[in-house]
Amino acid sequence: MSAQRVINKWFWILGMGVVCALVSIPLYQILMEVLQTPSEGWRLLTEKDPDGLIALLPEEMQVELLPEHTVLYERVKSTCIILCSVILLSTLLGVTLAWMLSVYKLRGKGAITFLLALPLAIPSYVMASCYKQVSAGMELSTSIYVRDSYGAEAMQGYDLWWNYSLAILVLTCSYYPYVFLAARSAFCSLSQEYVESARMLGDSSWRILMRVALPLARPAIMAGVMLVALETLNEYGAMKIIGIETLLTEVFKIRAGTNDLNTAVRVASCIMVMVFALLIGEQLLRGRKKFHASRSGGVVQRNQGLGGISMGFVYLFSALTFIMAFALPVSELLRLASHGIKVTELSTLLDPVWDSFRLALGASGMTLVVALFIAYANRLIPQWWMVAMSKISTLGYAVPGAILGIGIVAWNGAMMNDSAAGELVQWLFYQSTVGLMIAYGIRFLTVSLGSVDAGFKSIRGTLDEASSMLGSSRWKTFLQIHMPLLRPSILAGLLILFVDVMKELPMTLILSPFNTETLAINAYSLFAVQEDYARGSLPALILVLAGISGMAMVRLLLRTSKTIS
Repeated sequence: MSAQRVINKWFWILGMGVVCALVSIPLYQILMEVLQTPSEGWRLLTEKDPDGLIALLPEEMQVELLPEHTVLYERVKSTCIILCSVILLSTLLGVTLAWMLSVYKLRGKGAITFLLALPLAIPSYVMASCYKQVSAGMELSTSIYVRDSYGAEAMQGYDLWWNYSLAILVLTCSYYPYVFLAARSAFCSLSQEYVESARMLGDSSWRILMRVALPLARPAIMAGVMLVALETLNEYGAMKIIGIETLLTEVFKIRAGTNDLNTAVRVASCIMVMVFALLIGEQLLRGRKKFHASRSGGVVQRNQGLGGISMGFVYLFSALTFIMAFALPVSELLRLASHGIKVTELSTLLDPVWDSFRLALGASGMTLVVALFIAYANRLIPQWWMVAMSKISTLGYAVPGAILGIGIVAWNGAMMNDSAAGELVQWLFYQSTVGLMIAYGIRFLTVSLGSVDAGFKSIRGTLDEASSMLGSSRWKTFLQIHMPLLRPSILAGLLILFVDVMKELPMTLILSPFNTETLAINAYSLFAVQEDYARGSLPALILVLAGISGMAMVRLLLRTSKTIS
């Protein structure tokens, strides 16, 4: 092996090592902080009577005043209720819609699929604000009825039940498209032979779904379910607006109150335990099962016809889902914006729009360059350890954004003790937005890498060999051959990243410098803090329009690339 090839190999290895280190540092810092001696704030969360005041009272008063559970227990309980409910409803809704649009012969199937995916363009905190306004009158009237009929205690229980129901509805509407799109793709790629064999044995469409389609599509569906779980655990804005106390809202409460980093990291580690429990549980459920299916003759090529009533039901079910998850919140947002534009100086939106645009564009470009580097390194050095390093580099997406932000804050605090490193940290995270862009890159690297890696896999290795035989270097091959072929994948990844960065709220709240206010922060502060829904609807509407435009352009790029191929 020539000296130049050895140097090139180490260049890729060192580059991958730097990326893995950047991703691992926040997680390592969280672990180190958890191993420290617990602070006073942690004791307040984990004891029923941390101050010992209730113990001084008479025994009969202690029984009455002592809380049944600790604060930490209550936060874990509420988080689990929301998480399990959203996963269950999103899975049922997403799989049902995906199956109906995959197996049945319907007009406008592509348009319906796109419309049902549009809720991904609405940030969950925006949808929560819209639903809170839509349901305000009903909530007030029913709450008064419960109070008059059953008493004040019953009204308190009803209000709590209402908040949980509203939160579960909002998050289900926001995140079911993850399961829907994953299941739809898996169902459309199923072999027609399996489905036809089941039909010949007398199975109905729904029995085929349960006995044939679901087992074969399980890996794809579970990938969508894991995305729903991760996004739910990362949810802060919607919970704050609706009034549900979860582990993540407790992290922000600690940060805003006592600023006790040790306690905040410990509460954040509880969320990480849930994340790893979900990942391990999915692997245990899968076991050593293998999921193979022939790719010839997909279901989509020969759909089952429907009668008038059944077809009407499918259209009605799809329409109701679209109305609840997109049309209703967007119409309420437009109504609020019609009032907000009368009382808002549009010039005040220029700074949030500019901050959001430059952050999203800078973070997307930076992340896409890193994704290209990782994907090309895997192509040049197809070794197991290189694949393992690329897997480590994508761990950031498995960590909720707020937890990643807390880990970076903890690392910042440790580095500030060193004068040279402290000055660099000060500039990165407090005097500029470069540190926030790096954090976005750690969080969303998986998104861009998936798009770029899929593009590389569609390029045959014979093109690389032919270019090498003609005397072209690897960089020349990359620039002249790979880049033109990767253009649709790169643009799609850039658009998805741009929209994700613009919508990101928890990590932005934790890491944004004082002179930076994005559209997400602006909308959240007006919705949750000032409760000025009219003015908050304008930045929220810009976010929604950006999301819709991004999704439409990605769909157009994918259709164009399929036509070319």
